[in-house]
Amino acid sequence: MSQLAELLKKFYKESHYRSLAELTRSAQNYASISQSYIKQLMGGIRQNPSYDKLMAMARAMDLSREATNQLLETAGFSPLPGSGYDASTPQIQRILEGLVQLRQTPGIPATAFEAIADGFLGMVEGIRAAFSPELSGRIAATKEEKPGPALRVLPAVSLPPAEGALDDLLGDILSHSDGHPLSNLFSQLEQAASEGRWETKRRITEVLPQLAQIHPEVAIRLASVLRGDYHPDYRADIRRRVVEAVPALYHYHPDESLNLLLWREQDEVYVAMAILEALHDLESSGLATTAVADRYTAALHLEEPLHDEVIAYLKNLLQAVRDEPKTALAQMQARQDDPERLIKIVIQRTAPRLLRQYPQEILAMTLYALRWNDDGFPVEHQNIRRPVSKALPQILELLPEASAEVRETIAQILRGLAQDPDIHVRRALGDALVRLVNSDADLGVDAMDALVQDQDPYVQQRTWHALLQLIDLYPDKAQEYYLKLLTSTA
Repeated sequence: MSQLAELLKKFYKESHYRSLAELTRSAQNYASISQSYIKQLMGGIRQNPSYDKLMAMARAMDLSREATNQLLETAGFSPLPGSGYDASTPQIQRILEGLVQLRQTPGIPATAFEAIADGFLGMVEGIRAAFSPELSGRIAATKEEKPGPALRVLPAVSLPPAEGALDDLLGDILSHSDGHPLSNLFSQLEQAASEGRWETKRRITEVLPQLAQIHPEVAIRLASVLRGDYHPDYRADIRRRVVEAVPALYHYHPDESLNLLLWREQDEVYVAMAILEALHDLESSGLATTAVADRYTAALHLEEPLHDEVIAYLKNLLQAVRDEPKTALAQMQARQDDPERLIKIVIQRTAPRLLRQYPQEILAMTLYALRWNDDGFPVEHQNIRRPVSKALPQILELLPEASAEVRETIAQILRGLAQDPDIHVRRALGDALVRLVNSDADLGVDAMDALVQDQDPYVQQRTWHALLQLIDLYPDKAQEYYLKLLTSTA
């Protein structure tokens, strides 16, 4: 067993955690990390952890500076800065860690780092002056005239600079329903599709339909690369998301898009669901014949009989949605408490197709999937809640003409998503946050009350951009959020 694995096991045994699940939940407050990832590290199977995940575990286990440095050096990272600061203050420690990580980022020259550090110190001085008792009265007096001009300064969130810029680009594209003029940055996307982090790849797959409008050739290349992605923790999730984009890609590259629907080794039942849905949409719009759809469906290679049953249920349900929507609604309502999780997932994936026809009924089913038990935990598995967050664009489309009852149900759904313990649910809400604020600022503020305190750097990055939309409408609230973001990212 590796030295890193032995050291992690030692610190874990000395911690107060009684299970890896507890440790994972705490570590997820600092970075995207799974229980299987931690288990592989402690078992010596994985020996090259990323800096942010290693630091998330160190923070979760409340390691001392010396123990943290021992962990970092064992993994091949530089130690934390010297001990000339109050190590008991986690915010100070996180600032120093962030600066060290920034200094070690490849491609950032020393002069650029010095400029960034000087700018940060200037911002600190500005904040210190703002909270100085001698200046507080003057700030209050001028608050109405200048409602928070400092909000234009980006908080120092903990994404690496290159990844933060790419995340901004993807969020900007997500917030546009039509084309986007940033085609000159596609080279960054292609590199990220091959080498980037899982979260960046996820966002690329989410924007494939919009990317196809800008540059179809690049979009299909990205889809082809990502169709073969396989992650040790998230497995074939990126593959599924690529398949979901096929109906949009088909308009530009029919043959290449159909090739993305071919069953591959390591595909899973969730990929099969997406393939069936894509074929249904192509067939319903007249872009593919029944014979073509049947050929791809017959090629699905599902090893478990249960999975065959689930796919058959999905196929029948999709047909009912198209031909007998009222019957389909009744079928979904009758099985929303089905003991089989995959059936519930099929229902939540299919229900948004009837949102326009039965908004209140579908939203009620959606809200039901987000309910919590008396112990303070979600009743349903995260894989049932994630399709709810994915349906946010369709849900937000209801807002302009929504009745008071529908709007209140949407508000409850948004609050549930903002407080969801699953980081990917909250990130998906972050993706839709700018669109939400532009559609209904009041509901956006409601969601941001929870998201602004989120510890995930991706959620922070996306919350910041939504915050900029609120400056004119809610200057006081925007100022409050800004200070919270500074606190959470310091």
